[in-house]
Order: sequence, then structure tokens, then C-alpha cells
Amino acid sequence: MVQILMVLGVLTGLGVAFFNHLYTAWYHIPIVLLMCVGFFILWAALYLLTCLIWAAIVNIKKVEYDPNPFYQWLVVETMKYILFFTNSSVKVEGIEQIPKDQKCLIVANHLSNYDPISVMTHVPLKPLIFI
Repeated sequence: MVQILMVLGVLTGLGVAFFNHLYTAWYHIPIVLLMCVGFFILWAALYLLTCLIWAAIVNIKKVEYDPNPFYQWLVVETMKYILFFTNSSVKVEGIEQIPKDQKCLIVANHLSNYDPISVMTHVPLKPLIFI
């Protein structure tokens, strides 16, 4: 998701620069680069605002036994985005021992409140349900 937001920021910045004729002199290059960064920040803010709006309409009292793949994708992509910008890393050990055809229990040591979501991001089990 971060890559998509970066591409959107660069394309929007270059598009605005092109239509405003900011390609005519060499001293416009820093202005164009700042515009690309600014549009990236704008797209990222719009993405987070959209996530907040989607989170507001989710019914939290409904028991989910089979999670919606869209919301699972949304959580995973948002966590990748958060991990990227907080310069955090996730260390997964023993992922090759997880059975592919059976149910299993995954236990994290909970160094932070982001553990369940980061496990969801880095463990290739679908669906993954937390208690």
C-alpha cells in the first residue's frame, strides 16, 4: 500500500508540475520534488481517514467466525503502512513449522499492542482469527 501511495504522490506531483509548466528551468526541480512529497503525505492522510471512516461503520458486536477478506486485507495493508513509517521490524521464528492443512494456535510474546495485527501481517495463514 505504501508503494501505491508513493506512486500516486509522484504522479500527482508530476502532473501538477507539467500542467503548471514547472519543467522549463532547472531550479524548478526542488519545487517539483517537494510537491511530490506533499502529495504523498496528502494521499497517505486520505488513506488513513478512509480507514477511520470504514472502522466507524463496522459492527463490533457482531461475532465473526468467518472474517471478511476485504477487512482482513485492509488491516494487513494498514499494518504494513504503519510498520514502514514507524521503522519497526517484526521477527518471526519457526514459520516453517506451521501446518498448512490444520488449525493451529499462534502465541506471541506481546511486546506491544500491535502484536496481533503484526502476526496477521507476517503469518501466511488465512483466515486468522484472534480471541
